[in-house]
Amino acid sequence: MVTVQLENIKKSFTEPVLKGLNLSVKSEEFMSLLGPSGCGKTTTLNIICGFLKPDEGNVYVNDVVVNNLAPHKRDIGLVFQNYALFPHMTVKGNLAFGLKLRKVNKKEIEKMVQEAMELIKLEGKEDRYPRELSGGQQQRVALARALIVKPQVLLLDEPLSNLDAKLRREMRIELRRIHKEVATTTIYVTHDQVEALSLSDRVAIMHNGEIEQIGSPTEIYQRPKTDFIADFMGEQNIISGKVASVAEKETVVSVGDLLIHIPDSSLEKGKEVHLAFRKENVRVNKKKLSNVNVFKAQVIYHAFVGKYVQYLLSLDNIRILADVQVDFATQIYKEGDHVFVELRSEDFWVLQ
Repeated sequence: MVTVQLENIKKSFTEPVLKGLNLSVKSEEFMSLLGPSGCGKTTTLNIICGFLKPDEGNVYVNDVVVNNLAPHKRDIGLVFQNYALFPHMTVKGNLAFGLKLRKVNKKEIEKMVQEAMELIKLEGKEDRYPRELSGGQQQRVALARALIVKPQVLLLDEPLSNLDAKLRREMRIELRRIHKEVATTTIYVTHDQVEALSLSDRVAIMHNGEIEQIGSPTEIYQRPKTDFIADFMGEQNIISGKVASVAEKETVVSVGDLLIHIPDSSLEKGKEVHLAFRKENVRVNKKKLSNVNVFKAQVIYHAFVGKYVQYLLSLDNIRILADVQVDFATQIYKEGDHVFVELRSEDFWVLQ
C-alpha cells in the first residue's frame, strides 16, 4: 500500500528546483531522500507537509490529493533540523502540546506522554526544560513530540546534522529502533550517505531537482546507475572503454590496451561505455593469481590507515584506487613497486 505519492511535481523559485518529480513511499517504509545541497530535498519535504505548494503536479496521502490542505490537516509529523522545541515548556509540556490541541483528555495525555518517554528512553526527565538536556536528548524529545499524535507520515529534515559524530551514530541506532517499534511511514532528508544507507528501507538519490535512482541501500551502494551517483556514493573507480566483443554470457571491453571481461551481454559491439568498480573490490598481489581481469600495475602512492591500505595504482596510464584490508601477515607495497591487480568480472557494472 502506498502512503505518500508525488506525481509530476514541479516547483520553481527564480529557477526550476523540482522538474517533474515522481515518488511513491510504501506504508510503514523508511525512505531517505539523499543528495547534495540544492538538489531539491527540503523543497520536496516542504511540499509534502504543505509549507509549499507545487507549481504543477499532485501530492497524495493515502490516495487522497492534499495539495489544498493546510499543513495541520494532513496528519503529518515533522521533525526539524534545529529541533524547534518550546524553550519555556518542560519535556512533558512539549510532548503534551499537540495532544491538547486535539482536545485529548487529561488522563489519556498522561498515559501517552509516559509511553512516549519510555519509547525514547528518557523516563524521569519529564520535568526538565530543553536547555537542561543534551543535544541527543533534545532530538529524542522532538521525535517523540512528532510521533505522539500518531501521524500517518513522519518527515525528518536532516535531524542529526547538529550532533557530533558519536551522537549521530547513537541516534541512528535509536531512530531505526523507534521506527521498527512504531512502524510509521517515514521520509528522511539527508546529505549524509552513511545515515541514508544505515537507516533506510529504500533510498532515493536526488540530483538537480530529479530522482536519478531509487533502490535498497545495497543496490544504491553496490550498483549506482549513473556517473553522478557512483561519485556521490563514495570514491569509485570509473573508466571509459569500447565494447570489443559480445558473447552469450560475457562482454569484453577494451580500455586502452587492457581487455576487461564483464558479465553484461546486453551491450552492442563498438559502443562506448563507462565501467565502474569499487575500490574495496580491487585485489593487489605480487604474483599473478588468475588469467582473467589481471593487469600489471605500479604503486604510485600508499597510505596505511588502520584496517586497510589505500593505494593509488597506475595500469597502462590509467589511475585507480584500491582499499586493501591488511593484517600482520599482509605485505604492504610501497611507491614504485610493481604488482598485479585483479578484479572479478562481477565487480564491474556499466553506468548509464
